[in-house]
Amino acid sequence: MKIKELHIRNIASIEKADIDFTKDLKDSITGDDAPVFLICGDTGSGKSVLLDAISMALYRKTPRTENVSNPMRNEFRNKSGETIRVNSISQYTRDGISAKDECYSEVVFEGNNGKEYRARLELGVYLSNTDASGQRNILHRKPKWTVTEGGEEYSGTAAEELILSSAGLTFEQFCRMAMLAQGRFETFLTGDKESREIILEQLTDTEKFSFYGTAISRIFKRISNEKKMRETMYSELSSHSMSPDDIRKIIAEKEENDRQAESISEKRTLLAEKERIVTLLLKASSEAEEDIAKIGETEKRIASPEFRALEKFLSDWDATTEQRQLLDSVGKARKSLDILAERERLLKDKYLILKADIEARSIEIENLKKNSDIEKSWIEKESRNEALYNKAGIIVNQIKQWRDAGISIVSIGKELEAESARTASIKDLLDEKRRKLNAVISEEKTIQKSIDANALLIAEADIEGIDSAIRQAGEKMLRLSSLKARVGQCGENSKTAEILGKKVSDLKSALATAEEVLKEKNALYKLAAAESDEANSRFATMSASLDDILKGLRKQLSDSHSEICPLCGQHIEKLHFDYEFKEWLNPLETEKREKAEKLSAALKDEKEARASYSRIGGELYAQEKSLEKYSSDLKSATEALISEILESGVIPAETVSSGYTQISEGISEAMEETGKVQSALNAKQDAVRSLQSNRDCLVSERDEIQKRRRISEKEVSETEQNLRSNLEKTEFYSKRLKELEAEESSLYKEIAEKLEILYPDWHKDPVYAGDKLNDAASAYFSRKERAVKSDIFISLESARLDETVRSKESISEMYPEWDSIQLTPKRCHDIDRLAEWKKLLSSAAGTSADTKTYKTTIENAEEKLDLYYAESGMTAHELEKLIVHSARIPEIRKQTEDIRTELKTYRNHLEHVRKDIEGLLNTAGVSSPEDLPGQDSLNQEMEALDKEKEVFVSRSVSLQAKIEAYYTDRKTLERQKAELDKITSEHLKWEILNKYFGGTKFRTLVQSHILKPLLNNANIYLRRITDRYTLTCSGENEQLSILVYDSFVQQVRSATVLSGGEKFMISLALSLALSSLNRPDLNVNILFIDEGFGTLDEKSLDSVMATLEKLQEIAGESNRRVGIISHREELEERIPVQIRVKTKGMGRSTVETSRR
Repeated sequence: MKIKELHIRNIASIEKADIDFTKDLKDSITGDDAPVFLICGDTGSGKSVLLDAISMALYRKTPRTENVSNPMRNEFRNKSGETIRVNSISQYTRDGISAKDECYSEVVFEGNNGKEYRARLELGVYLSNTDASGQRNILHRKPKWTVTEGGEEYSGTAAEELILSSAGLTFEQFCRMAMLAQGRFETFLTGDKESREIILEQLTDTEKFSFYGTAISRIFKRISNEKKMRETMYSELSSHSMSPDDIRKIIAEKEENDRQAESISEKRTLLAEKERIVTLLLKASSEAEEDIAKIGETEKRIASPEFRALEKFLSDWDATTEQRQLLDSVGKARKSLDILAERERLLKDKYLILKADIEARSIEIENLKKNSDIEKSWIEKESRNEALYNKAGIIVNQIKQWRDAGISIVSIGKELEAESARTASIKDLLDEKRRKLNAVISEEKTIQKSIDANALLIAEADIEGIDSAIRQAGEKMLRLSSLKARVGQCGENSKTAEILGKKVSDLKSALATAEEVLKEKNALYKLAAAESDEANSRFATMSASLDDILKGLRKQLSDSHSEICPLCGQHIEKLHFDYEFKEWLNPLETEKREKAEKLSAALKDEKEARASYSRIGGELYAQEKSLEKYSSDLKSATEALISEILESGVIPAETVSSGYTQISEGISEAMEETGKVQSALNAKQDAVRSLQSNRDCLVSERDEIQKRRRISEKEVSETEQNLRSNLEKTEFYSKRLKELEAEESSLYKEIAEKLEILYPDWHKDPVYAGDKLNDAASAYFSRKERAVKSDIFISLESARLDETVRSKESISEMYPEWDSIQLTPKRCHDIDRLAEWKKLLSSAAGTSADTKTYKTTIENAEEKLDLYYAESGMTAHELEKLIVHSARIPEIRKQTEDIRTELKTYRNHLEHVRKDIEGLLNTAGVSSPEDLPGQDSLNQEMEALDKEKEVFVSRSVSLQAKIEAYYTDRKTLERQKAELDKITSEHLKWEILNKYFGGTKFRTLVQSHILKPLLNNANIYLRRITDRYTLTCSGENEQLSILVYDSFVQQVRSATVLSGGEKFMISLALSLALSSLNRPDLNVNILFIDEGFGTLDEKSLDSVMATLEKLQEIAGESNRRVGIISHREELEERIPVQIRVKTKGMGRSTVETSRR
């Protein structure tokens, strides 16, 4: 980032400043940018305001406003009654400006991307509405902040993002990189670990390591919780799972059960097969009887007379195919001849219409030829004037020009007379305007004398002294207000410390109570654990005994099939299996479960008590630490406050030791006295401002008179211009009048030569003569064009008529009787005659040919039919009857074929059924259906087997469910174990990461490694300043502490015991090292150092300046510059390139640059 320009208007004490860092601050010898320049001026002139102005333009805030404590509760009221917070940026508005005055700070800079930007913060004041007392107060405007890039303006969040992306620096980073402000030199050297961490995080981008550390801790906590959950789930699942011995017994039992069910299924299958055969035999016998009955019925239908008649009808139809076709063709031909006869009638009508059209058109062509001869005779007569008619348009236009010239001559003559009269009027107006201008100039001189007299009175008043006294009183009031707020804060903090003390006492009592509860719960837990262990032991002993003794005896009895118990000698009614032995353990198992539940409840109570004890202990520890820090901070703040009050002397020393309330009252009395002084000074300032206001009114009046003078001067100038324009118009009209008169005479001669024979009196009525000439020419050329078109039309019509006559003659040859009919000539409109005749000719020819063809067809067919009737004996009536019933032929044919197909189907089916019966009897192994059992007895046997099988199947389903549940539990258990192993491995990895990098450890580790090269870099600057001190740090350095090695005494010293000058030199070296961190996005071309040089002796000052002058050479940064803010005279003599802040009085300062 490169700061190029700074522009200030009415910010704090600076009235106006325009600084171009790229042009104004050059070395006078080399012409290059000066590596070091000085910002100097009297105390309170506003040197530090330049830094504030840069900061506020870029970030809307300054280091001074951001360092205010408790800004929400630290405010004051100005003389206009406006409440302003101590950290408000509006305080930088210069006192005494008006609502019209500009008030802004603007910085032009080049971003890291090489583009130029313009950041601007606008402040200012405005007049409020009239209040109840009739006064209008001056109030502060709302700040307006904008950033401009390439002509486009941004504000708000968009401006913040643009500053961050272009400059690459936050406000805090900019303050560290570019500004070493007053009171901030020692922060990194003497601050605590947290202060150094914040600074390093801002400048070295180590914030991400804080994020990484927090993420590691968060992940470790999550994985720890997940591991505990997995362990609990695995433990619970393991306790409810069946043993391998139990599942083996269940599997064996299911296999035996399945064998029994399979045996029943085989028996049931045999019975089902027999039942199926019986059912099929019954069905087949029934179908055979039905087929025999249907065959008899169908044979009777075939032998009936109706069926035989239908077959004869079909035979006759099949034998007369050719004759039926001939008879059909004769009928179709006769119908076609009827249609052709109708078509000939229509063609005849059309022929007669077209014939009448030919006769009518022949008569029209003869009439056209007669009219054409008459028109040609008239055209030949008029052709002698054709040359004149060809020029008719030109002659008419010349006539118009001649008339227009005459009209223009009259019009321009009138304009010339009017302009001459206007010239005299304008001359009189010009004289009047000049008299008014002279009067205004005299009035302006009079008011200027009054302004000069008022200015003399203002100069005699001590304006600067009044402003200085008001500023000092205001600063004192601000200091008193700040002290009072701090006193109030200390009082409140004291009360807070008392509350914290009471809370610590209460927590100690609560901790003692929690400890007693924890001891009680722990004792109950130990007792429950002992009882649970005893119950588990009894259950395990009894279980083992039963397994080893009773189960062995029962098995022995079972194997020997003995019915007498070898222990008691009694008869054994039934054997108890393993699951019955377990019932004897139920009381012990119930006791074990109850003891376990009691132990779990006791453990839960003990954990809750322990958690409560830990929580109260942690809270007590935190509150004690908080109280300790709060008390320490309160003590430090109180001592610093009392020291500052004693040094300022605003209240007596005995009041300071009386307590916060008396101190606050003493400060209030001092504020009241200071307020009275301010009121008196404000009254004097108001008197001066009244003079200034009077002067401003006079200036405004003078400005108004000057405005009127400029208007009068403009009116005189405009009138003079009007006069010149009028004279030019008069001259133009005279010249134009002569030109038009010459043009009119020339046109008259030319027109007279052309029209003297045909229209000798044309000039008497030139419009009529022109119209008459135009009409004659138009009539001649129009009739000539029509004659040509008429000849062409007659020729074309004659040719068309000849072609239609040829078509008519062709039709007459086919139908000669049509031509003998007499007609009245009649023309046909809206038809294409040639196309119609061609169409008629084509239709007539086709109709004639078709008629001949159909007549021949009828003669040949009737000859063949007569021969068939004679040979077959069939009559024409019988043949026609067959044709009439032709639609029923498919139905009759289908009916006869369906009956015969049905008979064949029944016979085939009967044969197939008889074969099926024979096959089923062979399958059953019997010779007759009567040898098979009945269906009812078979169904009863199958139902009995189904019920018996259902018992075994139900038992198998139950056993299979237990088996599947076992294997499902095993898979779940294995999966849980794998997940537990996986999370345990993951937990170990994150436990190690959390140990070394969790929380803030990662950031501290990285910053400790950054700190070492940073101190080495600072030592480079420090060795240039002094050879006595070297900065170092410890090996691990988790606290980021900075140690100072003193070579004079050859030992490490704490920075807190160094003198002010020593701290300044070491802090400056550290600050230079911090500000030159090699990050491309954290780069500012100017480092501003604000004060701090007052603590140095001449030798140390010389060393510091030598270091700063060679900063570019030491740091290797060719474009790095240093701006020093100081009022020491030695620096003014040593640094030739300077920015001087000069006071003007009345709280105003100006800024100028200089080079020696």
